Amino acid sequence: MTNLERSLAPTNLDSESDSPTTLCDDSSSWKSSDFRLDGKRRTKPRWTALGLAGSAVYMSFGVLSLLPRSPIVPPYPADIERLSPYSLIARFFHGSPSVLVVAFVILLTSAFALFALALREAKKQPQRALLPAAWAVGFAILLVPTPPIASQDIYSYAAYGRMAAFYYENPYLSGPSKVAQDSTANFVGRMWWDMPSVYGPVMQGIAWACARVLGGLGILIIGLKAVAAFFFALSLWLLIRCAQKLSRAATVAVVAVGWNPLVLIHIVGGGHNDILVAAALLGGLLLFLEGHRLLAGVVVTLGSLVKVTALVPLFLYMLLVWRKREDIGGWQRVAWLVSLSSATVVAAYAPFWKGLDTLRALVRVSGLQTSISAPYVSAQVVHLGLESLGVRLFGVSGWVAIFRVALGVVFGLYVLLLCRRLGRSEELLPEVWGKALLAFCFTTAYLLPWYLVWPMLVLALVSEGQTFRLAMAAAFVYSFTQLPGGYVLLSPNIRAIGEGLGRLAFFVVVVGFGIWLWLSRAGAVYDLGPRIGLAARADSILSREVGSD
Repeated sequence: MTNLERSLAPTNLDSESDSPTTLCDDSSSWKSSDFRLDGKRRTKPRWTALGLAGSAVYMSFGVLSLLPRSPIVPPYPADIERLSPYSLIARFFHGSPSVLVVAFVILLTSAFALFALALREAKKQPQRALLPAAWAVGFAILLVPTPPIASQDIYSYAAYGRMAAFYYENPYLSGPSKVAQDSTANFVGRMWWDMPSVYGPVMQGIAWACARVLGGLGILIIGLKAVAAFFFALSLWLLIRCAQKLSRAATVAVVAVGWNPLVLIHIVGGGHNDILVAAALLGGLLLFLEGHRLLAGVVVTLGSLVKVTALVPLFLYMLLVWRKREDIGGWQRVAWLVSLSSATVVAAYAPFWKGLDTLRALVRVSGLQTSISAPYVSAQVVHLGLESLGVRLFGVSGWVAIFRVALGVVFGLYVLLLCRRLGRSEELLPEVWGKALLAFCFTTAYLLPWYLVWPMLVLALVSEGQTFRLAMAAAFVYSFTQLPGGYVLLSPNIRAIGEGLGRLAFFVVVVGFGIWLWLSRAGAVYDLGPRIGLAARADSILSREVGSD
């Protein structure tokens, strides 16, 4: 048999001369997945070495968070220091805030380097996800007994929970200032001091239950972070199950989420409830793939009752069910889905409902903006550019308003384009969800790094696409925009780094998005890629055969 025939023909297990054991003498038992197309044996992933290195990095984050005047954490209750084992190590180290910022950047860079290596290893055995998933859960556990990292949001969760649990105040009508005597008063961010809850009743119920069960503020914060870690682990299991249903690379999906420093640091380290939204989307997707379409709609609805952003994928899901109505029992099933989802919303809000005032916080928060969002950065660039030319049409706030409207229109049109793809195949649902949520992140005026968790978890199921790569690049860039330093006194130069990185992040993401759009128009070329590669490999082997003859 010639080399060309060996390369292109299927392996004959009954032929001793063609047996894979001739390619690797130390293998007495093998699977076809253990060999690449060129016949060489795949090397086993080095999960143990990478897992130990990752554990060291995330333990270092834990120690760094408890150092005196640590810049990566806001002020925290003294109980947390007593509850955390990292305080036993932190007492032997110290450093100025500026030095600790540098240490944070080094650790974050190291975590992303390990993440990149893990993604590379995941491609070697794309269907063996349990071991990397176990390591990812281990990393999450290491980040639970720390103060909240780089955010004060978790103190708002605790305040709203304690307001309802101990003071019988409606968190949708009053802010934490209503219970200024509570232990949470000194830790809630000042901009949220008078703000009623912007979170849905599902999150409010979780916070209430944790407050009733755990009591003290320190243990309550650790408990809320443990809840985030639990849903993080649940999301990994859901990813594996969805990947199996869709015949996708489960290991790559698990590593893309479970080893991603942005997810670990901000979701588990910061205790953010965005993981509940992502878990609801994955749970709804799995139920949908298993044929439980009504229950899937209810689960996605529960996600929107954590954060209102999940209404976008809920709308897309409703549209898909409508288009598939003839396959699932007609419009009556669609009516049932709408009725169940509506009943879920009514039942969840019933204990808190006091008219439209219950939703007024959502109206107030819609006017907020962050310095790393596309509308704000675009407004700054245009304002400074025109001002340098001596032209002054509007102030920065005026340009922000213009770009909010313009990018909002862009987002709406893009979602309409995505709607055209729905109905072609049920397997397109995670891709459409992910693209819509990623577009929301790139167009909203209020963007924080951990918002990228929404699209990343569903895009992990389509890891071969350009959108997934764009999301991973955005996660890397935006992770560094949350540069610590707002919680302790730092030099102006250190603080300016974070703002500069925010502007850089915008341009990197916009350019990447433009390149992705250009490449997507040449999708047919990418479809021919594997065939061209195979033909080139065959031509190369044939040339060697002719030369040897």
